[in-house]
Amino acid sequence: MKTDPNDLIKPEHMTQSHLDSNNSIVVEDKTIGGLTKREYFAGLAMQGFISDGKLINNARSAVKCADALIAELNKEQE
Repeated sequence: MKTDPNDLIKPEHMTQSHLDSNNSIVVEDKTIGGLTKREYFAGLAMQGFISDGKLINNARSAVKCADALIAELNKEQE
């Protein structure tokens, strides 16, 4: 299974409706906001670092952990 780090983890969906030039109702569904998988994984790693009292360079380390997890998930299964 391939994991795209830019996919949204919890996208929010919004529905809008309006009248077009013929006075017909047009309904549009849009995806807005949400964290990417990379941002989410980094946030989880950062939580772990903070809970262990490791406050130095935890953001950089958290992003490295997220990238490593995504790389591992994208490896071909043997």
